[in-house]
Amino acid sequence: MQRGEIKALLERCAAATGPDTGIDAAIAVALGWSRLPPPKDYDRPMPSLWADPAGDVRGALAPCWTGSLDAIVGLIEREFPKSRWETGHYFIRTYDSWGATAHIDSPVAVESGYKNQPFNPISIGHTPALALCAAFLTAKLSLTGADK
Repeated sequence: MQRGEIKALLERCAAATGPDTGIDAAIAVALGWSRLPPPKDYDRPMPSLWADPAGDVRGALAPCWTGSLDAIVGLIEREFPKSRWETGHYFIRTYDSWGATAHIDSPVAVESGYKNQPFNPISIGHTPALALCAAFLTAKLSLTGADK
């Protein structure tokens, strides 16, 4: 994932008010997922399928990371094993309504007893899944190096 790509996805997560298949698809592409064309001999309309980076076919839609806590937590745990994540539901002044906050503590922070925390800023979203998506993207952003 490139810094500009991550920043654009963060802006989209902040603006989203609920699950968004467009954001899910953009995250999938940024993570190396690909769309497979329908089989040529299939005689009815069929959506193209998504394949994960290992090439395993996963279905007609990218995972619903923006709408499913199970999906986004699974992604966080795959991409950041041994990290710790947290989400909460609070009144968020940015939205002037209730929303969610989330952060991910890096494995380095967890293993060092929180003496070294390379990424853990609080992210916000209209829902817990969106807040965790933003936290995931923020963690990815922190690993991409200097601003380009």
